[in-house]
Amino acid sequence: MESIGVVTRIRWVAEVFGDRRRRLLADLGVDVATLDLLSTLRRSGAPYRVNPGEPADACTVTRGSITQRAARSPSAWSGPPGRGWPNGPPPARGRPHAAGLGGRVTPVAAAEAGTPVAEGRTARTPYRGRVTIVPDQRTSAALEPYVATLSPYDLGRSPAGVHRGLPSTTLSITIPEEDSLEIAWLGRPGSPNRFRAVVAGLHLDAAELRQQGGTRGVWLTLNPAGAGALLGIPASELAGHVADLADVVPAMADLPERLAACRSWRQRRAVVEGALLAGLARHEERAGGHELRATLAALSATDRVQEAARLLGCSRRRLSGLVRAALGVTPKEYQRLLRFQAARGRLVAAASAKRAGLAAVAADSGFADQAHLTREWRAMAGCTPTEWLREEGLAA
Repeated sequence: MESIGVVTRIRWVAEVFGDRRRRLLADLGVDVATLDLLSTLRRSGAPYRVNPGEPADACTVTRGSITQRAARSPSAWSGPPGRGWPNGPPPARGRPHAAGLGGRVTPVAAAEAGTPVAEGRTARTPYRGRVTIVPDQRTSAALEPYVATLSPYDLGRSPAGVHRGLPSTTLSITIPEEDSLEIAWLGRPGSPNRFRAVVAGLHLDAAELRQQGGTRGVWLTLNPAGAGALLGIPASELAGHVADLADVVPAMADLPERLAACRSWRQRRAVVEGALLAGLARHEERAGGHELRATLAALSATDRVQEAARLLGCSRRRLSGLVRAALGVTPKEYQRLLRFQAARGRLVAAASAKRAGLAAVAADSGFADQAHLTREWRAMAGCTPTEWLREEGLAA
């Protein structure tokens, strides 16, 4: 009986410390699996790059699991100094790498993930066809917590085409230098509208974008906190909608004309960052702060809403209310977006590496099977994964 009492107390203490650990990781935006990967990279020493097989051996998991963890790990590096890595993320040197893992980053996957791409390479934005990408420059430190991607695009002199805008966990802003955009939601009759520059909120279905050839511009994505901090409105007000940038942020109405007057990407980037920094100075208190970051981190760490609520120490009802108010979608819908986005990245990477296997992508992304992946893609993208890859010029 005495030994049972000792073991019981040890178990209680372990539960208390385990719960505190989960809360701390959720606060930092890191789940246990990602912490395992980052710890392995940290122990490897500068420049914090290893072959995929090494962390797989150290973490006693498969290489597929390491790939899945690496897809999530960049989010653990986006935060104020002192969060995540003690001195910020490991510096990027030499060839582009994804999450510190050695190996080539494909141009398409780099564009989707916002990874730097070497000069002269091409990548894809949400627009169909190849898009010229210039050398990446680090986003202003003040904008890093809010801006996921800031890239130029150049469609060249291709004829006008239809481009499929897919669901994502970020809000997007597309600013052509000259021509306007026509956008319509798939399956919504009478929805086409033309915009000089467009802001799109979180959405669970695809959009069609029509644009004349020869158009250049800037494409950027914001995480949900960035909507309040930079645009002055919560992401929930834009959920499921597109709007003209001038209507959402009147102070940015002249951005297309200012970009058209620029002669280089460096100048265009400076103009956009200047406008975003001005918005940050006006609206930073509306960012949503710690609670929103912790909530999204918890939803990213598990595929069960109830488990995310437990990590946060709140009820499921409280979690649902917070997510709806901040994002305009339910917690489960946000997790659907996370899963879809992960599958899209893996599809692009597999196709670019000339690897087949929708079943493997489905399994690694959290789908029950390939049929489940296909059904979800039909619902959210309006086509099958294979059809989308063919549209993007990635299918064999």
